[in-house]
Amino acid sequence: MKRQAYLLSVGIFSAAIAGFTQTSQTLNFQVAGKARNCVVHVPSATSKPAVVFFLHGAGGSGAGFQNDTKADVVADREKFIAAYPSGISGNWDYSNGSQDFTFMMALIDTIDARYKIDRNKVYVTGFSMGGGMTFALGCKYADVFAAMAPTSAAGTACTPSRKIPLLLTFGTNDLYPVANFMTAINRWVGLDSCPATPVVTRPYPSSNPQSAVTRLTYGPGKDGVEVVADSIHGGTHEWPMDTKTKVNNSEEVWAFFKQFTLKGAVTPIIGQPIPISREVLSASYGSGIVRLQGLRGINRVHVFDIKGSLVVDAADFQAQFAFKNKPSGVYMIVVSGNEQFAALRIVIP
Repeated sequence: MKRQAYLLSVGIFSAAIAGFTQTSQTLNFQVAGKARNCVVHVPSATSKPAVVFFLHGAGGSGAGFQNDTKADVVADREKFIAAYPSGISGNWDYSNGSQDFTFMMALIDTIDARYKIDRNKVYVTGFSMGGGMTFALGCKYADVFAAMAPTSAAGTACTPSRKIPLLLTFGTNDLYPVANFMTAINRWVGLDSCPATPVVTRPYPSSNPQSAVTRLTYGPGKDGVEVVADSIHGGTHEWPMDTKTKVNNSEEVWAFFKQFTLKGAVTPIIGQPIPISREVLSASYGSGIVRLQGLRGINRVHVFDIKGSLVVDAADFQAQFAFKNKPSGVYMIVVSGNEQFAALRIVIP
């Protein structure tokens, strides 16, 4: 989809909110006669950074959602730009012809002109009404956003121009029925040509036995995309941040996003296709040890980081191996034995 680039005339004010660093700035401008603003958090020492847009819920604001998500902490560590735009009067309009679509596209062009971003790594996430806007942007501009992650939103039917990865987070006690969210998941599983049967991780992460989260992973599908659902038992209409029984959603969103670009999946595994086991293979982590269960005859394991670099190569091990002092994040485990291969992802907290 070709589109015209729009650069906004921007007034910039350094954020004066307690707890924010001087890398957080508020951009103020006019779009179609309306005053608009977006808080932009730019970590130091970035080069062609990725951008993640965080869209607030109904009645909220960009600055408020910046405080709610605490995503600046993730952005500083991972070196991506976190952008928190505000809807008009605290609301988002994702109907056809909405000014918010023009606003968002112009905002991307403006941030790119100022900070020289990586246009293959632009992502969008949002809560509630912001989650609905996330779905709408992913549908309408699948050639712009590499992946999307709505929370507590189900979206509507659409046909995007490309396969786009999706992470959907919801609680079983949300305002909307679980069936609504699963209908959305099944719709995107079909759109992304992913396997209909998910890999189930319960609890998620497997290293936290107190977690009420169940993760359903459908994929990889066509072009290496995935559809993932995080269902929180007893969870409400929220952006979860409690890592004792739930997850830090800001961390999970970025861990999902950084696997994908507009060009496809980031992580190459090995130079040949690997059949993915969907039977009983699972992995857990604790005290610097990764333990594998469910695949007999394992005699070799390779672990790759998100960039595709080999970080572990172990042979003749007893279903567990040391994984100490490794950075937190997503890793791919590839195991072999008895002329079979299997692969699964694990998140190291």
